[in-house]
Amino acid sequence: VMITFAGQAAVALENARLFEESTQRAAELDERSKRLSLLNRFSAKLSGSLDLTYILQLTLDELCQAVPCDIVSAVLFDITGNPILQAEQPPILDAYPLILPDSPIFERLRESLGIFSSDEVINENEFDELQEFFAVRSTSGLLILPLVTGEDLLGFLIAHAHRPARFELDEVELARTISNQASV
Repeated sequence: VMITFAGQAAVALENARLFEESTQRAAELDERSKRLSLLNRFSAKLSGSLDLTYILQLTLDELCQAVPCDIVSAVLFDITGNPILQAEQPPILDAYPLILPDSPIFERLRESLGIFSSDEVINENEFDELQEFFAVRSTSGLLILPLVTGEDLLGFLIAHAHRPARFELDEVELARTISNQASV
């Protein structure tokens, strides 16, 4: 009787594990489908215009949906290399553009052309000149995505989170794809 009971318990446990795996795979596939749908929709909308304002607003809207954040900012560099805040979603200021103070993070981004993430902005020395900018937006965690064509950094997108936040790898990859499409 004990052997039979143990065998049935083992089968039940294995079935439960298989069911959990199946449910997890289904959730992952659903999430992947949502991401692909977002990217497909974004690409279709992007291809309809060359207007900078429209492209930035569309990019900010999609990025707000793609990553868990409270505000997204678009910063572009002017001809002389000054960082200019072009737009935000949701809008924080009454009027854009706004010249931002120069900061060591801008040079770092120009050199690396990479992504920067921080779960506590207040602890980052590279942001000393931007503390007021982040304070107005109640930024704690952030993700900075480059807007790059070839070797040129056109600007970047900043996803602001009001709480300390570590962005997940799949969120960063999706956000990077959105920023790459917007750059082109």
